[in-house]
Amino acid sequence: MGKRADKVFEDAQARPDEERAILALQLLDSVGEPEGEIERAWRDEVKRRLDDVDAGRATPIPWNEARRRIFARK
Repeated sequence: MGKRADKVFEDAQARPDEERAILALQLLDSVGEPEGEIERAWRDEVKRRLDDVDAGRATPIPWNEARRRIFARK
């Protein structure tokens, strides 16, 4: 990557997780590759979940906590 792309990446890394997820989706959408059914479904699901967080219907938890809960179910 060039210096400008490195700077954009560095700036993006400083943003909250939700904003980085939206940016990643926007970047993927911008490359012009046809979107498949599965990718479209995942994009819609990510958007729905981010909307839930923004509206206060869901509260994100750190990955370490989520992982602990997942493995505690086994």
